[in-house]
Amino acid sequence: MNGSPTQTTRANDAGARSQFAQLTFAAIVVVVPLLASTGSLQYLPHTVLASIVFMIASAMVEVKGMKAILAESPGEFRLAVSAGRKLPKSAD
Repeated sequence: MNGSPTQTTRANDAGARSQFAQLTFAAIVVVVPLLASTGSLQYLPHTVLASIVFMIASAMVEVKGMKAILAESPGEFRLAVSAGRKLPKSAD
């Protein structure tokens, strides 16, 4: 599948198996808020939106895999953890 990693994870969790599911999900995400709740969404703080993305992204981390990396090679574990910290920051 294609799309953002968090969107792909949610689609996989729902049992999606094609890119058509991504298009459907994207259409729902765009159309429903535009038709139903645009006025109320303008008051939703950016931190709340960021926390939703963070919750989805944190579900993508495999704790067992990270523990296995730590046991095998502490240096690679530090590299894996630091890679998450080096993500580009937005220019808000």
